[in-house]
Amino acid sequence: MTLTAQDRFTPTGGSETAMASNSVNFNWGPNTSTGSGSSQSVQQNDTLEPYGTGGYRTRQSVQGYCLGTGYNATDKNTSSLSISRPSSPDYTTPGETLAFLGGAGGLYTTANGLFANTSSLSAGAANGATGTFTWDLTHSGSQGTYASLPSCSNCATNEITALHESDSCLAYNTRVRTNYGGFYSEKMYLFIDRPSYTQKPSGVSDTLGNYGPQGFQAFIYYVTWGLCSGQGVLASYSINEEFSTETNSIANNWPHVEGGTALPLSDSIWSDWVAISAASVCLATPSDTCTPVPQNAGSGTTLVQKVDQIWRVGSTIAGSGIVIQRNSLDRYLDHALHSAIVSPSN
Repeated sequence: MTLTAQDRFTPTGGSETAMASNSVNFNWGPNTSTGSGSSQSVQQNDTLEPYGTGGYRTRQSVQGYCLGTGYNATDKNTSSLSISRPSSPDYTTPGETLAFLGGAGGLYTTANGLFANTSSLSAGAANGATGTFTWDLTHSGSQGTYASLPSCSNCATNEITALHESDSCLAYNTRVRTNYGGFYSEKMYLFIDRPSYTQKPSGVSDTLGNYGPQGFQAFIYYVTWGLCSGQGVLASYSINEEFSTETNSIANNWPHVEGGTALPLSDSIWSDWVAISAASVCLATPSDTCTPVPQNAGSGTTLVQKVDQIWRVGSTIAGSGIVIQRNSLDRYLDHALHSAIVSPSN
């Protein structure tokens, strides 16, 4: 005789398949006692994790031979039991998305919602799973690790922090699940955006004008984009500038002061404001006026200095955040401009 137990699975919308089966072979003869003393049984246990949401049932079959005559009992099937994985985690704040800001704790908005370097996640519904769950974070992609998620047992919410942007637009290199003792929830797939590059804003031109009794000022305008152009331009974020190498064409004491600002709510256009005036104090001593003396706005060719400039999004503190552009700030006697622009730039 052969007694077989089989576990079977039907995924939602799919066809039934055998998960695994187990059989026991035995003989009953003329001297086999009847009753419980001669009973035989078989058992098949399976872990639900590889299968997840769907319908489960067992099948029992009995086959044998008696004096050369085959015997096949009608298979016995249990009723299908519907089992669902726990639901996937999700952002605690609707419409929020994780973004990498170079370690700065800032945020920004686009037409599609809010983006932040650290976001709160909420565990999904248990859907009948019992016991203590833990959070599970996995990655796949060229960077290895894209985010960090603290170890937290049975925490309804947890904080995830971006460590690197995704490999490309809508590349879901990060996945988060909850783990109920080896039975995992559905996966939450995360795309990690970042401020990526700058462009000149449509319909807005750079401006040049006089500043003070003798001098000039320039407004050099930009908007910032993320990895996906479909998200729209970034708005409502902090930005800062940092200077490095200075090259002087003529002797001067013109200062270049690093600074940062936060764009007002829903504002997406930022500018580099460059101003110098004969009346300005160029050094620490109030009597040190700017030399050479700047001229009113014009298009002259006398270059005073070039300074390497780096722009970052995510903080108002110079040097903090993620780089979106590198350029040279070129100041002439009567105007200023950006040259050697590199964007995107890390």
